[in-house]
Amino acid sequence: MIKAPNNVGPYLGGIGIAVTTVFAVGIVGSAPAVAQVEACPSGWSKSQEAKGYQMCTSNLSVIGASAVQIVDLKAGARIVIGSELKSGSGTAAAKYVTRTADEWWNFMLNYTSSPTGAPLQAVVNASFFMDPDSSITRLSFAQKKNNYVETSGQGCYFDFQTGQDCTRPDQWGKRKLGFYQNGEKALIKDYTYNGWDYRTTVNYMSDVSYGLVGYGPNSGPTTGNGRRTYVGGKDTDSDGALDRLYILTTVDEISREKAIEIMTQRFGTNSNIQFDGGGSTQLKSRTYSFGSKGCFTPLGCRKVPNVLAIYAAS
Repeated sequence: MIKAPNNVGPYLGGIGIAVTTVFAVGIVGSAPAVAQVEACPSGWSKSQEAKGYQMCTSNLSVIGASAVQIVDLKAGARIVIGSELKSGSGTAAAKYVTRTADEWWNFMLNYTSSPTGAPLQAVVNASFFMDPDSSITRLSFAQKKNNYVETSGQGCYFDFQTGQDCTRPDQWGKRKLGFYQNGEKALIKDYTYNGWDYRTTVNYMSDVSYGLVGYGPNSGPTTGNGRRTYVGGKDTDSDGALDRLYILTTVDEISREKAIEIMTQRFGTNSNIQFDGGGSTQLKSRTYSFGSKGCFTPLGCRKVPNVLAIYAAS
């Protein structure tokens, strides 16, 4: 929501689907049962599984309500950015349609084709953004899809207590999540530059076909406890790139330190990025949903401008 992300990570290249283009429904049938990607750690249990994909949900008495999705890019599973650009393409003023996770789930099923030919497994909120109560809004940081930087992002964060606005967009560390090589590989690395010039943004997103920016795992303006969305990764074949990604979504409010502990100690990730949290935190999958329980606003689910859409391997 209004918070600005610090860290961006590679988006699987080649699989980002421009949600602005309408396709016939491309999800057919269901993925065959497959050996799990890896065992869920102690205190977690498997709640969903498909080829190259697994979801572990937490034992409430151990960690509180949380889910971690494991996406094996090397096995052929893919993650794409679900978003619909409405205006201002390529500028900081670019605006995006907002939807709840349930609405994004239906949108991705009905208006986009699967990058793998296998079913959609889940959608989860992604970027920080401005104007959380609007039907269209601006992203706080850059987004790249189909080799094109759609927005350089506002780079703003307004703190009602301090009155801080857009004067120092680089005061918190940011990271990039990016995908390349047809989505087989991913990167999570620092995204630091002075100012938010569009051409500079292009240079810092030039190594990926699809990318988002968020905060570093332990940076950003929000401290204390809150609902969290983190993405982490592993390099299972030691080639210098991430080929297995982990997406943490929490219903209960936890600290950043707790989120990092879950990612690094329970799931063994060695690279992490923080995406939007709080009332934006929501997850919709084939078997699991934070739905009304996870949206936490008097009016129901908060509408978000983009999601990570996860597909099983073919």
